[in-house]
Amino acid sequence: MHWRKSDVSELIVVMVGGVAAFMLWRGLRNRAQQPDFQVAGSSFGSVSSPVPLDTHQWPHLGRFDFEVLSGPRHQPALRHALEQLGEHCVATLRAGDGAEHNIGAPVEVLVEDVRVGYLLDGDATRFHRRLAYEGRPGQLSQCDARITVDDATRRVDKRTYAILLDLKPFRH
Repeated sequence: MHWRKSDVSELIVVMVGGVAAFMLWRGLRNRAQQPDFQVAGSSFGSVSSPVPLDTHQWPHLGRFDFEVLSGPRHQPALRHALEQLGEHCVATLRAGDGAEHNIGAPVEVLVEDVRVGYLLDGDATRFHRRLAYEGRPGQLSQCDARITVDDATRRVDKRTYAILLDLKPFRH
């Protein structure tokens, strides 16, 4: 079979047009399926304020065994969060500056935009690797959390508060 120059040109125009139409359709379809914001929900029915679309939502597992490093300076924030939100809340994990290029960057844990602790160093490194593996390096993310209190003492100011995240342990 012999192809004429005009046939090849027409074929190229049709193929380029088809690819362009497909890309346009795909972009419009994805945009129509996404709202202007996402509502960060929890498996407990609590709803937080709207968060940006680029916030990654970790799946609800109901495990709450991922420990966060919370020092003495985080205790008032945890106590306040427990009083205002109750035991169950939504935690935001925010990687430190340069996290897209630095796997060792610290990871802050926030509740209602207030820092309540950090991921332990090894957990932070694995967290960054997991986000990078999923194509989300340095991205803001959220998960369910539970605030606990060691109320062995009667004095409220002496109680110790902790926050546990609903995350599967990161490996590697």
